[in-house]
Amino acid sequence: MMNYCGETGNGRNCAICDGSDLDVFLELPDVPAHCNVLWPARDEALRCSRGPIQLAFCETCGCITNLRFDPSRIEYSSNYENSLHFSSSFNRYAQSLACDLIERHELREKVILEIGCGKGEFLSLLCRLGNNRGIGFDSAYVDGRADTRAGKGVTFVKNIDWEACGDPCDLVCCRQVLEHVSNPVSFVRGIRATLSKRPEAMAFFEVPNGLFTFKKAGMWDIIYPHCFYYSAASLLKLFSLSGLRLTRLQEAFGGQYLCVEAALSSHQADADAEIGIGVPPLKDAIVNFQRNYQERVEEIRKALKPLRASKSAIVWGAGAKAVMFLNKFGDDQVCDYVVDINPHKQGKFIPGTGQEVVPSEFLKEYRPKVVIIMNPNYREEIELQVERLGLQPQFMVM
Repeated sequence: MMNYCGETGNGRNCAICDGSDLDVFLELPDVPAHCNVLWPARDEALRCSRGPIQLAFCETCGCITNLRFDPSRIEYSSNYENSLHFSSSFNRYAQSLACDLIERHELREKVILEIGCGKGEFLSLLCRLGNNRGIGFDSAYVDGRADTRAGKGVTFVKNIDWEACGDPCDLVCCRQVLEHVSNPVSFVRGIRATLSKRPEAMAFFEVPNGLFTFKKAGMWDIIYPHCFYYSAASLLKLFSLSGLRLTRLQEAFGGQYLCVEAALSSHQADADAEIGIGVPPLKDAIVNFQRNYQERVEEIRKALKPLRASKSAIVWGAGAKAVMFLNKFGDDQVCDYVVDINPHKQGKFIPGTGQEVVPSEFLKEYRPKVVIIMNPNYREEIELQVERLGLQPQFMVM
């Protein structure tokens, strides 16, 4: 993940359309500033940096923003660990996405630039499958985590100065980054300038689907580093203001993501009725979310009560969802351990609540009665791994 922070908007105005019609609908006073930075010691995890969330909805463009976001609390470094590529389910999705991009845009023996490439796995995949050359930018990149020999070779740059890259490229890729950028219009205009070096080039973005988050009561997806939550409507407005035209917009990964393609000049993408291109569907989802949020919290608290008494539960997945879930019920100490198959997370501790992250083999001796799954997209994969361990716990999906 890259650093690209600034002020979120002009005072209380929308940072995308500059509209002043912002309605605050959710306030979380004290949450971990980083959900994907785990700590080497429990006492350090308990002292992690924290910040407030105050979500507001723009009636004009459908943008949702955290009005209390402070970029000084955020620093992306090699300690930032959000790779999902240890999951077979996620790898199938990434493989399918890469193949689709390569086939539809004939990305073979081309140059691909990825902004916020993380540990570099997806860029290496694009290069290997299409024999492409890749250039990745991310301050959180770690040497040795990706295949730098894939395709025609991959170069990784451990900073955010992607706009200084002089190489014309055929694809600018930007996945799970835009929601972290607090000056999105300037950011996308920078991408437009990069595309202008080769006018037939295009850009690909992947962001969390804001409509899915609030329509499906995805309360654990609301995290401090996300300056914005995008819907189709707000993305259309953002790209229009930034000088790009959307050529494709669709839901992906079970509706949890929006995938967006844009170019310097093209016909406007047709609105997908299932996504809900306008502002009203999102507004309705937010009204229902606001009405049901506390009720849902109390339902979960009630369901967790017997588990706390018996110390018989464990959470699977030490990502952002788990961090927000555990911190919401931190006083109740839902569990003592969190399982994650990413070896770079194991042996570290959850920010704010201090649970230790352990490998799945830990469950052979611990033998939990309940496994709490934070993302339903991984349920089948997790259940299979637990079955292979010879366990038959109850599964609770958040």
